Amino acid sequence: MSTSSLYHAWRLRGYRYQRTNLSGGGADFVIEQSPDRFRTRCGSPSTCCIPL
Repeated sequence: MSTSSLYHAWRLRGYRYQRTNLSGGGADFVIEQSPDRFRTRCGSPSTCCIPL
């Protein structure tokens, strides 16, 4: 598995593949969000917007 495979299989963008955990006949893909893609609900990279 690779970051490219995650995009092509599930259209995941802005994440990096870390590892695969196999257990009980299943596979868990561990991914990490790229720091430059962190966003709050309102789209700000550093603050939370609360509507008044």
